[in-house]
Amino acid sequence: MGAPSISDRPILIIALAAIAGCILLGFAVRAGWLAPVDMLAAQTMGRTSTSALAQPMLWVSAIGGGPIRWILVTLLIGGLWWAINRRAAMAMLIAALGSNIASSALKLAFAVPRPDLLPHLDPVGSPSFPSGHATNAAAVYLLLALLAPPHWRITACMAAVAAMLVNGASRMMLNVHWLSDILGGSLLGTGFALLGWLYVRRDVWRAG
Repeated sequence: MGAPSISDRPILIIALAAIAGCILLGFAVRAGWLAPVDMLAAQTMGRTSTSALAQPMLWVSAIGGGPIRWILVTLLIGGLWWAINRRAAMAMLIAALGSNIASSALKLAFAVPRPDLLPHLDPVGSPSFPSGHATNAAAVYLLLALLAPPHWRITACMAAVAAMLVNGASRMMLNVHWLSDILGGSLLGTGFALLGWLYVRRDVWRAG
């Protein structure tokens, strides 16, 4: 993977800032400060829920949640162990599992109701903020991109962001999340992805 080109401190600061940003956003949501933006975004995306894109978005959403998510994450961890090393696999486990636990805890803490403008097109049984799907997408896709070889890393990060955007759009199109849920989950997952990357980088420092 090559020697690190930047120090660990900025990565740690950005990771913690992203996680803190998710929490602060949750307080803003509970205070109602983002309600107009959330409502406008929900109405706009809700108009697409009857389009031909609805079914493909159900498939996209299925990849980011439930049993399928953990099957894919487990396979990914095994692949990282084989292709890179045990530490990379452990980093993915930390990012995926840690972000999921944090997301579930914040859902209970903030207890934000799900959108109710239109019928939900995907079954839901938990509070809305932050989005678990968005959290998982950011944690897994971004960490996977950061673990790519340096000459592929920028392209991989762009692909990861694109996948996150599609994932977030799918949850809003299915009428199960507010825009703030997607932003909060993306911040939370990004923080855990960076923590996972930091875990791998520290091993590179010792090896160098």
